[in-house]
Amino acid sequence: MRKPRLIIFALPLVLTLTSYSQAPKTLFYCVKDPEMPYNTFAEILVTKRGPVYITASDFSFALVTGGNAGGATMGLDKQDYAIKGIESVFSGTPIKTLAESTDGNIFFSTAKNQITYFTNDMDGTCDIPPFYFPGKGDPAKDITRLWFDKQNNLYIGVKSEEFYIVPEAGLNKSLDPKNYKIGNTPDSNMLIIKGELPVKKIVVNQSRGVYSFAENNSTGNILWLGTGNGLFS
Repeated sequence: MRKPRLIIFALPLVLTLTSYSQAPKTLFYCVKDPEMPYNTFAEILVTKRGPVYITASDFSFALVTGGNAGGATMGLDKQDYAIKGIESVFSGTPIKTLAESTDGNIFFSTAKNQITYFTNDMDGTCDIPPFYFPGKGDPAKDITRLWFDKQNNLYIGVKSEEFYIVPEAGLNKSLDPKNYKIGNTPDSNMLIIKGELPVKKIVVNQSRGVYSFAENNSTGNILWLGTGNGLFS
């Protein structure tokens, strides 16, 4: 469920930097929505199909497409999951991190560490992915980063000394609503009835949290980790 806002344009503000030997140069243009002048914008995702999503403090995303800019509030397609603690509309608190899979599925984490996904088009699905995070029996985790490798595996960085991998989480077949079903237990916890994806936990001792991921393009099977205690591979 998506609720696009009315697109309103404002005159650009010009930021100039002055040097002693040259005339002032215009480097940046700032475009504001006059209805939300105090929004804070953080994470930026340039998608493979073109639209740019920017996380915002007062709604889900600022959306830039085809030279036009506006805002959008995201919500789950299914509003009646009746699952304890699940957010169904994403507005008012900033989205912490977002990432796009090779198949064009966009995952994001809320300030409350709920992982949600949507497809990269205005008529696509917005739903909870079919895996448990953190894993069963693990305490709650503070998410720092979501990232996909080229095989559509989802990596989840957290502030404690581990990260998580959800194999093939970004594939269209994994997220096809025909292939999974989510419900709830009698005590209102999430229950994956079918199509559950496994979650692998990788411990990184003395890392003080995992904050970023990258693949080595020249040498296969090497993953770089940016941590709170240096660079790991």
